[in-house]
Amino acid sequence: MYSRSESMWLVRGGKAAQPDGHTLARLWASLPPDIRLSPHLYLATNSAQGPWWILG
Repeated sequence: MYSRSESMWLVRGGKAAQPDGHTLARLWASLPPDIRLSPHLYLATNSAQGPWWILG
């Protein structure tokens, strides 16, 4: 989910990959699998180049 007012992406873990063409697909793929696949983590970033902030 992207917040225009905060200029920030918020993504919940639990997915191996983001859909093809998604703005964050490459950045998401760079995360270790244990982080990407955990539904208990939320990740935030303000840029498609990173960094991620991991909230859990």
